[in-house]
Amino acid sequence: MKTHLVIGSLGHFDVEVYANGGGNISSSFHSDNIFEDDTYNAQIDIIESLVLAHAAEGVDIEAQDYVDGLETTLESIGNQQ
Repeated sequence: MKTHLVIGSLGHFDVEVYANGGGNISSSFHSDNIFEDDTYNAQIDIIESLVLAHAAEGVDIEAQDYVDGLETTLESIGNQQ
C-alpha cells in the first residue's frame, strides 16, 4: 500500500507498507542543514517512524483527525526552532 499524505501546507509523507509487514517512509520535512538542525531532523525521524508503524498496524493515517494531529505536531516542532 502506497500513500502520499499531504499535511496542510507544511509538506508531505510518502508511506509504503509491504505485505510482509515492513515498509518505507520519506517526507519533505527534513532540513538540508544537518549540522545545525540535527535535533530537528531527529524529531522528524521519530514522527516518520511513528507514522510508518501506525500504517503497518492498520491505523487509518489518512483520517482527517490523524492528519490534523500530525499537522499540530509538526507545527510545534517547527516552533521550537
